[in-house]
Amino acid sequence: MEEFVNILRKSEYSSDVLWVSRYLRFTKAFIATDRKSQSHDEIKQDVLNSDVMRAIEELELEANTADLAHLHAGVRKILAEIGYTRSLATIRWLALIVVKIINKTLDGIYVNEASLIKLKASMGDSPYVLVPTHRSYGDFILMAFICFV
Repeated sequence: MEEFVNILRKSEYSSDVLWVSRYLRFTKAFIATDRKSQSHDEIKQDVLNSDVMRAIEELELEANTADLAHLHAGVRKILAEIGYTRSLATIRWLALIVVKIINKTLDGIYVNEASLIKLKASMGDSPYVLVPTHRSYGDFILMAFICFV
């Protein structure tokens, strides 16, 4: 197990609060070189103007189940609900809760550090999306925590 490192024992910080409050250098998950950076509102507008949305509008209007304004209002509500706004304070508080639980329940979390460095280095060139499964959020939370480390 030489290539595996216990990430719980690697911390040089004296407390969990100091550890989650440390400076974080974020890696952009994916850098699209063929598009300009867009705001949240621009992305939502692109979704509303997409070909898929137009096809859904046509189907709904043919079925007479909704008018266009009502359909757009529903889509805007869904987009607002699932839209991502990064809050570093929230991320830090969640990290503190997770690290407290993990430290109480586990002796260590061993990760292949070389593979993790390789994964983080490839971010920006390839899109990475962590998606929880319907079975358990445990793996999702653990992977997000490992990436936070």
